[in-house]
Amino acid sequence: MKMKWYERTWAMWIFAIVFGILTFFSIPQTTVSAQENPGALTVHFLDVGQGVSVLLESDGHYAIYDGGGPERSSYVVSYLKEQGIESLDYIIASHYDLDHISGLVGVVNVFPANTILGPNYVGDTDIYASLINKINEKGESIVSPSVGDTYTLGSATLEILAPLELYADPNECSIVIKASCNGSSVLLTGDASNQSENTMMSSGADLSSDILMVGHHGSAAATSEEFLNSVNPQYAVISCGSDNKFRHPAQDTMTRLQNRNLNLFRTDLQGTVTATLDGNGISWSAEPSGDYSGRDVDTPAASEEIQGQTTDTQVPGDSDITYVLNTNTLKFHYPDCNSVEKMASENRSDFTGTRDEAIAMGYDPCGNCHP
Repeated sequence: MKMKWYERTWAMWIFAIVFGILTFFSIPQTTVSAQENPGALTVHFLDVGQGVSVLLESDGHYAIYDGGGPERSSYVVSYLKEQGIESLDYIIASHYDLDHISGLVGVVNVFPANTILGPNYVGDTDIYASLINKINEKGESIVSPSVGDTYTLGSATLEILAPLELYADPNECSIVIKASCNGSSVLLTGDASNQSENTMMSSGADLSSDILMVGHHGSAAATSEEFLNSVNPQYAVISCGSDNKFRHPAQDTMTRLQNRNLNLFRTDLQGTVTATLDGNGISWSAEPSGDYSGRDVDTPAASEEIQGQTTDTQVPGDSDITYVLNTNTLKFHYPDCNSVEKMASENRSDFTGTRDEAIAMGYDPCGNCHP
């Protein structure tokens, strides 16, 4: 028996309505599953050679803690772009040494930021001046946080634990941050060493953290046994260069970590590693290194920590030169480079400074004129 025309019409409408309802309720499930770790905190320990740079992200909010040295500053900007980042909630300079803030010049230049944090002292290097100039150009200023201040980053909380006072040694003035999410936490210590560690322990602050970014690149002057007892971490991360002149990490520090059977990650051996703190605990992008070998004890040369121009001898790229920047391709050129003639006027910007400063601002040298 054939269906009448109005019966067929009603059947089609019922099918369309049922199909629409099923489709509607299936969309949120697909959308939610496509989100990466909602409610989690992901910590990217970037491989910036002999330096520190850490990206924190939670629920589409981002903070960068340090930017590494000049030789890897363009990598930091590129890495942030690869993550699809368009702006940052926080830019944080732990302190103003060359190997911590060079890359931040480029970050400030490229990414808008809601808040820029830094310790309350004035640096005396060219790269510090470049950072301040770039911050001023953007109409921003550095906020010096106080111990106990907290900042929200998506589902995570950033708590300031140091410095409790200003020290003669800029390393000890490092901003120390405890980032917490889902009952887990990571402690970022910059170059804070034994003096700052002792002050933190005396303050009565809760230093306990699951992940410790080992202070001062694994120097013997940091990460004392007492400090390790206070933090009581399960994981340790060391950021240092694979062939650095400071011979970091020191064997004394590595022995202390090994004696505690900590799961150790090293950027000098493993490159960039990430940790995700979610409701299921902590997961990593790589297996622990398992290599607790140090580069012997710190040498006398290693005690002269990088703070900009640390020696009387010139290093490559420390002379002021006028370069032409391409703000579109993020390349810099000599003024007589053939590429400059082809450059659109709206993309051209003249810059007088050092090669390292140009790189720190996020620009790469031209492959033709090799500035």
